[in-house]
Amino acid sequence: MGKVRTDTIPATELLRKGLVRLNAALSRSGDYDLIGMVGAVIYAGQYFQQDTEKGTHVYLYCPNERTAKFLSEQAVYLFLKMLAVFPLTRLLISTVDDPIITVPADDWISLGKHEVEPDLFVGVGTVKGHPSWHVVVKLDEDGYLIR
Repeated sequence: MGKVRTDTIPATELLRKGLVRLNAALSRSGDYDLIGMVGAVIYAGQYFQQDTEKGTHVYLYCPNERTAKFLSEQAVYLFLKMLAVFPLTRLLISTVDDPIITVPADDWISLGKHEVEPDLFVGVGTVKGHPSWHVVVKLDEDGYLIR
C-alpha cells in the first residue's frame, strides 16, 4: 500500500475552482484516463502553477515516468483544455525525481509548431537526456515564445 502524502499545501480557492472546472470539462469529453493521470499528479506528484505577467505556467511533476509519458502524449490536448480555464502560456511535464529545471538552450529539442486554432500557435518540445520532460508553449504569430 502506498504512503499518503501529508506535506501537500492546500490549493488557493481560485486554483481549486479552476481544477474543478478542468475536471468537469474533461468529464464532459469522456477523458477519464486523462482525469486519472492529472489526479495522480495532484495526489502523488506535484502540481505547481505560477502566474506571470504574460500568463500562467503549469508544472506537472508526475509521480513516475509512466504518468509523464501518458501526459506527454496528450500534452497539446491537455494544454487546450487547461487554456479554457487558466490564461495558460506554458505546460511543463516531468517527473518528481527528475523535475524540469533550467538547462542550456542547446539541449532543448523542438518537436514542432502547430496552429491549433485560428491565431493560436503552440510549440512542443523535449530535452536531450530527459525522456520524461515535455513542454507545450504558447507562441506569438511569428512563432516565438511569449515571454
